[in-house]
Amino acid sequence: MPRLVKVDLAVLLGRLPDDRLSLPGWGSASVATWRALLRSVPTDRRAFESRYERGWSDTIARLAVHCRQPHPLRHDKLYGRLAVLLLTMLALDHSQRYRSYRSGRADAPGGGATGIGHDCASLCRPLLTMPPVRAALLELYEPAGDQAAAQEWAAIDPATLAFHRHGTTSFIVSGARRGVSQGARRRFALKCLILPYLEIPTIERATRGYLARYQRDEDGLRHLARLWASSDSWVLMDFVPGRTLAERLADEPPPRPGDPLRLDLLERYGGALFEALRELDKVGLTHQDLSPSNIIVAEAPADAAGTGRVTMTLLDLGANYLYAQALPGDAGPDLPYVAPEVRRDGAGDRADLYSLGQLLVLLGTGAPADRGIVPDDFYAETPLMARFLEDLLDADPGRRLLLFRPDKTSPLYEQLGGWFAEELTALRAASAERVRPARADVRDNLLGLFHPFSGAPRRQRRLLAVRRAQRSYAEHRKNMRLRWLLGWSLLSATLSYLGGLLVLTYVLRELGLDFGGPALSVAQRVTGTGPDGIPFLDGLRAADYPVPDPRHNLLILAAAFTFVLVCAKYYQGLFAGLTPLVTGRRAGRLSVLAVAAEVAMRATVVASPVAIALPVVVERRWWLICVASGMTLVMLCNAVVCGYARAVLRRARAAGLSTVPATVPGVQKYTSWLPGNVLYAFVLWLITPLLYYGILQDTPVYLVAVIIANVPQMYLIKCGMEAVGIRVGLGRACLAAERLATIPESEPAPEPEHRPADDPVSPGMPVPTAAVAAD
Repeated sequence: MPRLVKVDLAVLLGRLPDDRLSLPGWGSASVATWRALLRSVPTDRRAFESRYERGWSDTIARLAVHCRQPHPLRHDKLYGRLAVLLLTMLALDHSQRYRSYRSGRADAPGGGATGIGHDCASLCRPLLTMPPVRAALLELYEPAGDQAAAQEWAAIDPATLAFHRHGTTSFIVSGARRGVSQGARRRFALKCLILPYLEIPTIERATRGYLARYQRDEDGLRHLARLWASSDSWVLMDFVPGRTLAERLADEPPPRPGDPLRLDLLERYGGALFEALRELDKVGLTHQDLSPSNIIVAEAPADAAGTGRVTMTLLDLGANYLYAQALPGDAGPDLPYVAPEVRRDGAGDRADLYSLGQLLVLLGTGAPADRGIVPDDFYAETPLMARFLEDLLDADPGRRLLLFRPDKTSPLYEQLGGWFAEELTALRAASAERVRPARADVRDNLLGLFHPFSGAPRRQRRLLAVRRAQRSYAEHRKNMRLRWLLGWSLLSATLSYLGGLLVLTYVLRELGLDFGGPALSVAQRVTGTGPDGIPFLDGLRAADYPVPDPRHNLLILAAAFTFVLVCAKYYQGLFAGLTPLVTGRRAGRLSVLAVAAEVAMRATVVASPVAIALPVVVERRWWLICVASGMTLVMLCNAVVCGYARAVLRRARAAGLSTVPATVPGVQKYTSWLPGNVLYAFVLWLITPLLYYGILQDTPVYLVAVIIANVPQMYLIKCGMEAVGIRVGLGRACLAAERLATIPESEPAPEPEHRPADDPVSPGMPVPTAAVAAD
């Protein structure tokens, strides 16, 4: 049998027959020769097809056919090596598809044993059940020059090898050691680097030094896989049973309608995530590639409540080759979780904070934050968890943890975990009073007619009760201003309730019905007021205000009642949980705008009931003057608050605050109100003198028009359906102002983010020297 000095892939592909293997001498070629062949395989489809003028998919298919056919025993070595070649091409195919993956595609990566673009259950797994393939794998990946790695390699039991899953630049094999230790055989996970990637020195060097960089010998580590050995082409570590976080979340049921945030998932997985990060920080490591596919989740048996304790294990420490510029590519499902500095520089000491924020957003909404912008759902009630997430997701590492400043003498993630638990508790308290009609569902919005306060007073009361015992409240009491907000919310609710009661009392009197109770009877006797009078208030009534006069008074009272509803929902739905005072006193013009916006918001609470009560109690002819005055006040309030929000967002963008999106739909929608407000106020002031002096006689027609405008347009649509989006926009602006107040004035604006994906890297091109993981 001839012995080949060189095995050329082009010759191999040209001689690959359709029926039987007939390659004399190929099976007996040296390991070094076959290893060189495997390293020579192009890493992408286009380069392969250009070099060999053969179809990539067709070559994989033909190799798969041959590896499935029976073969003589004398061809075992050749069969095994061809199977490793097939496994290499399948892994390269997975890597290439993974690197070009974009969300929304049908071939989304499962993160498990199923590969992208092929079925691992029918291809990869059966290959490693064959003894010749196992022997060829151990032979081709055998370490050289490292005695410790060689000893671990020699202890592998070939009969236990099994395919586990694909990685970005590797495939993972599971197995067990020979012999029994403490009554059991130790299982391992073997990350085999796809051999063509050894042509990239950065990857080869980082894989060889992986053990030295990331091994920790502390006892009792529960959230980090213990490393056994590493060589230039593999990493050996403990096998971690369980499923990836990506797989677990993919199997979670969808959220219930009207509940956009998965508080249950944040609670179930969030605490376990912080616990794992505490251990990582304790041993002095950073992950650099914290993503759902690099977290293994295990769950203990269910307890009495039906849920088991979740434990997370962190894998694949070190920046991913794909995102650290060692590999070409501009996508990948894990891209959103990679911190901008890792994409830019290949490393970052605070990169895990960004990844943590993205994982929490994923748990809460089912998807990571687009470009690091916290989704609107976290702002829908009040800026609770959103403050914490923004403090993690800033693209500038130096601007992370501006609001939640940890004590440097205490463990970082222990403090962050405590703050997260507090924010989650507060979010649950706020969500308990959530009024779903604010969502876009038509049915729910119709039900919103019966919730003029939008649940705001109870929500603020719950929040204050929860916050009082929290560390974050003690540290951020000034900016939270929960007592201030609760006081104004209760005042608004009280005045609205009294206004509605006043209107209802006058309506009953106009209809000749019993409109009083024991308290009113006592007041009538004490003041000497007749049984049809209202003590004190009737003394304010103008002499020409006839009572009863149902034909004219009832329409005015109906209009007044609609204004009670609109004013209550306007304040409680838009402003009850927000305060511009977080801007601080040293922001110059922004501070002035903040005070003006604060005054305008709270002024509507007091001025609106006065404008409603005057035509009801004193002079019915004033109804249109009060309507015009009230609409003018609302117009001014909207203009001032909108001006403040837009000024904050402009300054935040100018300062390079990445947590502020390029456009904020809620503020845009709020701005679109202003032309209508101006037109409405102008029309009201135009017809007010005409009606007041009797030039226009159709007063009932105008009253009906005002009522129609109030209920469906103002109350249901603007202050109901559109209120959540506007509150989100204003919440973003207030948070941006709070963050701006923490940025030193001398700090320069950051450079625009430069994505490494814009600079394709080819093998041999210089890359950052920071360590990257054998992913």
